[in-house]
Amino acid sequence: MGMSILAEVDAILRGENIGVAPPGKLTVMVGDTVRVTLRVQYRGEAISGKCHVTFGQQNAFFNEDGNKQKDISVSFGPDMDWETYTLTTDIYIGGATGTNYDLYAKLMELPGVTDIFTPTYLNVLDVVGAPEFKEFKITDYSKV
Repeated sequence: MGMSILAEVDAILRGENIGVAPPGKLTVMVGDTVRVTLRVQYRGEAISGKCHVTFGQQNAFFNEDGNKQKDISVSFGPDMDWETYTLTTDIYIGGATGTNYDLYAKLMELPGVTDIFTPTYLNVLDVVGAPEFKEFKITDYSKV
């Protein structure tokens, strides 16, 4: 079972790295970077393109948050047998705070290949704002 949101925020404020595997949920702050690791198997001639990884909200279609996405260059092959490739990208979390961001990735711009999509992982990211304080005041003073 994952950490409570309060425990995660406390860990974030202490500067700890927190990771989860799908379908777990990660809580981060605006300004943090989230590392997304993907795996794909490939066989065929040498080919290059891009991998697009994005957080957003899945409704009738996927509404990407342009402040929480990244494209990376990828190359595969040549491989006569199935070869496993691990792709990693670090996504800076900018823009608005919010809960229940969804995540998906796609391989694109591969010559002769239509875009290839991962499943959409729902409710994987909560983004909290910068630390805030309120009601900071002296509540008592007395002679001891």
